[in-house]
Amino acid sequence: MISHLREELDLLLGRYQELGDAAWKDGKMYVPKSSPIRDGVARPEEYLKADLKVVWLLKEPYDSGEGVENDGGWSIVDNCFAEAGDSWERKRKDGSVDRMWTNRTWQMIAYIMYGFHHKLRYKDMPRVRSQEGRMIMNELLSIGWINASKFANKKSSSDAKVFKLFINVWWSLVMEQLNVLMPDVIVCGKTFNCLRHVWRNDLMRIDDKLPGVRVKCPNVGFWKHKDTYVLDAYHPGRKGCQYANSIINALRIIKKVRQPDRS
Repeated sequence: MISHLREELDLLLGRYQELGDAAWKDGKMYVPKSSPIRDGVARPEEYLKADLKVVWLLKEPYDSGEGVENDGGWSIVDNCFAEAGDSWERKRKDGSVDRMWTNRTWQMIAYIMYGFHHKLRYKDMPRVRSQEGRMIMNELLSIGWINASKFANKKSSSDAKVFKLFINVWWSLVMEQLNVLMPDVIVCGKTFNCLRHVWRNDLMRIDDKLPGVRVKCPNVGFWKHKDTYVLDAYHPGRKGCQYANSIINALRIIKKVRQPDRS
């Protein structure tokens, strides 16, 4: 099962450059000059063992933050998450230290997954800036991480531009990734419109079918596509306590609905 998942994800690696090249040659729309940044799962074995197989669908990655020609050509899950080590720091070629744990988006998602797995609220967790709390970042190893657009772009992403790149360049690869990962839950970080564009009438809103979600999970929309739950949420980059607790509660509710005898 694990080796099969690895093989299926590896088969998609060529699609990044193939779709990027096609977009550059097409010339009908603006695309960044950078190379794609690959995503997926750092540790497929842990993803498959999880209580809930969770995929985070985010907007787009960045490298230098400028979206220039030399950016990209590497993997978030393999070259960052899988190689981070317990400190989540690494030395660059120029001798400077890359403190990966300071990335706000990565931090928030790690806190949420840690809170869900350990039944903790945001304020009850140690902070990742401390040595005690740094291990919380390891939560990123067992989730699916997918970007709606794969080009290395700027640090601040326009929703409209990401959506345009998704529907014109990347949607087919994202759907292939989801088909391979078969997540129980997809958390959309300001990317729900991408899934709604593709799945259209196959998405069903279920807020009214899950008691307590409006109080426990403010600003989160609950949807379902076949057997997969989809959460329509804000982007995690600059959110705080309420956002974290809201998504933690949402994941707990979904787990209870799916596994009522084990929750």
